[in-house]
Amino acid sequence: MVDPSIVLPANLPLELSGEVVRARLCVFTDHQNRDMALRPDLTLPVALDEVEARRAGAEGIRVAQYAARAFRMPASVGDPIEFVQIGCERFGDEGGPAVDADTFALVAEEAAAAGLKTAHTRLGDLGVFQAFVDALDLSVATKAALKRAFREVGGIGALLDRETLPSSGMAKRLKGMDRGDARQIVDDMIEVGGLSLVGTRTADEIVERLLETANAGDIADISEEARTVLEAVRHFEATPAEAADGLAKIARQAGLEGIDHAFHALENRHSRLASSAKAYMDSAVFSISFGRRFTYYDGFLFEMFKDAAAKMPFGAGGRYDQLLHRLSNGDVDATAIGAVIRPDRLPPYG
Repeated sequence: MVDPSIVLPANLPLELSGEVVRARLCVFTDHQNRDMALRPDLTLPVALDEVEARRAGAEGIRVAQYAARAFRMPASVGDPIEFVQIGCERFGDEGGPAVDADTFALVAEEAAAAGLKTAHTRLGDLGVFQAFVDALDLSVATKAALKRAFREVGGIGALLDRETLPSSGMAKRLKGMDRGDARQIVDDMIEVGGLSLVGTRTADEIVERLLETANAGDIADISEEARTVLEAVRHFEATPAEAADGLAKIARQAGLEGIDHAFHALENRHSRLASSAKAYMDSAVFSISFGRRFTYYDGFLFEMFKDAAAKMPFGAGGRYDQLLHRLSNGDVDATAIGAVIRPDRLPPYG
């Protein structure tokens, strides 16, 4: 059982949270004028502790469990700022559909024990869209831009629509520039102008957006065939039982090769989910556009709702195999998957 640091450097949740969560972060300036944040969930601080543990020599499969507080500004009237998450984070296992299904089943079992016998489940897999992008005949820069845009609401649509691509004098100056050099220019402008960052964008993200805009002409130069595939994939939605076949059909029609492994893994996982928690899969929907509100997730994702009309999930989880590598600057490599439950959204409270 763990209860990691409540206070984090603000840049970490800012860089690793999606747009929806950014607006709800509890951010403040400490006595040393550093931007800090209260933890918006438990995954990130637990992962930070795991990085330090593995740097100190820990290895193998390690599981951290918690029943601890997290903090976010209310999403709606009556939503608490401070709430309890019960969950676990599993590091260093073999990964794959079997572990994914076990994690999903764990949340389903706990919710059923609280009295919730069925649920409306939403499933996703961030790796599927990336697999399609990698299989298409696109430049490295375009593939990277598509993968970044996929994590933002409306990002792919804006990227594929030439008429919506913005123009910027600063962006044009940075065209073709190395990312490090571009960051230095932005830092110099901030320092010389005595500017401070307002809102939830970090300097790295500003640079990334400027470089993306600078190369917008190249990114927009995507063949109509590739556009058709990307549009079909990003709008894809099906029952879990139909998902793998439906995506494989899109790939076959486009003549894409080397992507079947993604469909096999998807089919395997969904079959295991149906076996381990059938009541929670009967009304499940798989959607390519579905994604967690934290951008460090990179594979299997799920959220469970009391019914189709519920706006907020009582349980959620996902795989984030690259997060420890990112947090440690490459010092630590370990697979990771986590799951949480919000007790206040379960009977008899929610």
